[in-house]
Amino acid sequence: MDKPYEQEEQKTEVIYGTDNILKSTAEITSKIKSTIDNCIDSSAPASFVSRDLPMFDNLSLAKSKGIISRFITEITSENIAYCLELMKIVELRHLDKVKLRHLDKVKENFGIIDGKDYRASASLIDGNPPTELIISTTKLFVNQQQSFFDMLWEKAIPAKQRIKEINEGLKREFIETIQYKTFYSCGLILKRISNANYQPFYPCSNYNLCQT
Repeated sequence: MDKPYEQEEQKTEVIYGTDNILKSTAEITSKIKSTIDNCIDSSAPASFVSRDLPMFDNLSLAKSKGIISRFITEITSENIAYCLELMKIVELRHLDKVKLRHLDKVKENFGIIDGKDYRASASLIDGNPPTELIISTTKLFVNQQQSFFDMLWEKAIPAKQRIKEINEGLKREFIETIQYKTFYSCGLILKRISNANYQPFYPCSNYNLCQT
């Protein structure tokens, strides 16, 4: 029998293969109690609203249960249609391309479920689901990434505002640089995911690494 969500052990693991990732996502979705926080790149909204994949139905079900879903992405003229669809089931905000120190040239998708379960993958290709997914329930690390998401959420603007800017041809004047030190371990994870020679590793096996 599976352990209750609250009693699952703290660990970090990597799941390979789209089918296995979708299965794991469906399993965790059934256990969500209150929140889903996701930061996704501009190619990802297409996969979340695709009727050929289970994500849209999963998020719709979560909304019907009163679960709060917060998504951050870069809304562009290319993905605006997908974002409009995504807005029907999640609270969506826009963030311009953010240059994160130690994450240069790395596009990442990460999320935190109920503040307890962290998941991350490399940038999606043509809106397709990822083939590798890292999962961590290590409390110190997850808390760290939740704080990072909350910081980005505060800096992001409502999707409706960004869509209005696009429709009216307005230009945003700057790209914000975040001084990224506290969350350096996140950069290590995402760089390893994006590496073609990636091997499983355990970034939070000790306190010092999480505090790098």
